[in-house]
Amino acid sequence: MNRIFQKPMGALLAAVVLIGLGYWWFSPEYGETSQLGYDCAIALYSACNQQDVQKLKQIAVIVETSVDANQLSEREMQWLQDIIALGQAGEWKTAIAKTRLLMETQLQEVSGKVS
Repeated sequence: MNRIFQKPMGALLAAVVLIGLGYWWFSPEYGETSQLGYDCAIALYSACNQQDVQKLKQIAVIVETSVDANQLSEREMQWLQDIIALGQAGEWKTAIAKTRLLMETQLQEVSGKVS
């Protein structure tokens, strides 16, 4: 009796794992941001495009103070800080790509609400 259930249970487990991995792989990296979060992303894009470390530091301060003032969520802060860290590490192209993705995701979120 046990052998009868082993194969279907193994297949079911494999299917659940594959579905979970597929969801993780294809789910968007970023979600909806506030207007301030989007504005910070625009500033980050500019700073990374110009490879301006000073501007990154200024944006980092804005992000931190905005979270303290409850103007940005912890989630938005984490996204923005991750991008800032990439720029500070000199990974400008990756930082630009992630900033663009963050902004594009926001535009998709907004356009999805309008339709």
